[in-house]
Amino acid sequence: MAAVDPRHEHRRRASALYGLIIGGSVLAATTADLRLGFVVVSVLATLGVYWIAETYVHLMAERQTEHHELAMSTVRSVAVAGLPLITVSVIPLVILVAADLLGLTCCTLDIHGAC
Repeated sequence: MAAVDPRHEHRRRASALYGLIIGGSVLAATTADLRLGFVVVSVLATLGVYWIAETYVHLMAERQTEHHELAMSTVRSVAVAGLPLITVSVIPLVILVAADLLGLTCCTLDIHGAC
């Protein structure tokens, strides 16, 4: 994995928070009758689209600031800096899958008065 430019550290942190908010929103919008695979794919696809859009915007801003074509190393650095937007969702999704494998449901956990 490419090293992250120190100039992008604030973006890494912001992307992680943004990913938690977006991923949590997608999870909150799901219903108990949806299949787990659909929920996981929905979260990852939504975060992927946000990551692509956010990376594109940052690349365009970088290009306008630098006033020339960007080097591939800069493109890589900007893209990697935004990856926490997606990777932050791994732990909640692993917990969700583990709970499903253990047979736990919203009803057995008494979440949100699901039953």
